[in-house]
Amino acid sequence: MNGIVNDENLHCPLTSMVVLIDGGVEKKPKFVKKFCDMMFVVYVNNEMFEEAIGVFEYAYENGLEIEEKSCFALLVALKKSHKVELCLAFFDRMVKKGVEITVHSLTTVINGLCKKGEFQRAKALMDELGIRGVKANVFTYNGFIDAYIERKDFEGVKEILSLMERENANYNAVTYTLLVKWYGSCGKIEKAGQLFDEMLERGIEPDIYVYTALIKWSCRLGNLKRAFSLFDALTMRGLKPNTHTYGALITGVCKAGQIEAAEILLSERQNVIF
Repeated sequence: MNGIVNDENLHCPLTSMVVLIDGGVEKKPKFVKKFCDMMFVVYVNNEMFEEAIGVFEYAYENGLEIEEKSCFALLVALKKSHKVELCLAFFDRMVKKGVEITVHSLTTVINGLCKKGEFQRAKALMDELGIRGVKANVFTYNGFIDAYIERKDFEGVKEILSLMERENANYNAVTYTLLVKWYGSCGKIEKAGQLFDEMLERGIEPDIYVYTALIKWSCRLGNLKRAFSLFDALTMRGLKPNTHTYGALITGVCKAGQIEAAEILLSERQNVIF
């Protein structure tokens, strides 16, 4: 199939290919449906988005369907290609044609809008689909939080956190990671530490980037005891400190005048690099 769509000598309109199937749509609807879905996916994989949408339209005009997972693949591909408007337009087509809309599809489109700063459109879409029974989940909210933090829109972050509280949406590892880094960068180290502790209490494992951020902020406050306690904790949990982790500690001990400790850490960091 890839060869057909990429070879100009073999490439032909979908209608012509369907005609070649004995009986066409009328006599072999199941086969044609499967064929259309397969062509749709091939076009998506080859980033031939307009052609994929053409297959989608042909299928529904002839009483056929494209599978939801195939439609989701196109949404993801369009988002990755930064074609947000086309992504939203295709999502609208999915809704109008009666394709089953999952929270995964909704989240993909909302994330794309948030990345562009289109927060009002994203919220309107979330509300509209909520009325239809497709409720946002923690991954949807994370998309808002990430984009708001990127734009330093702290009121926007607070708004989403309040919404999550009203909807009883629990934080996941990504939510905690975003918030720990956000509060830390705002100088609210105590709040970041509280979230970190809450994360551990809920059995959610922080990654090396969360530990490194907390170590860096502890060092800035001159709390080397806390910084080294975090360093010991991450190694006990099987995580490997990276050059940034060591860099934060080295800066901290140097500021405290602990040159010997800095030399030991420098030596350890060399082993990490090489």
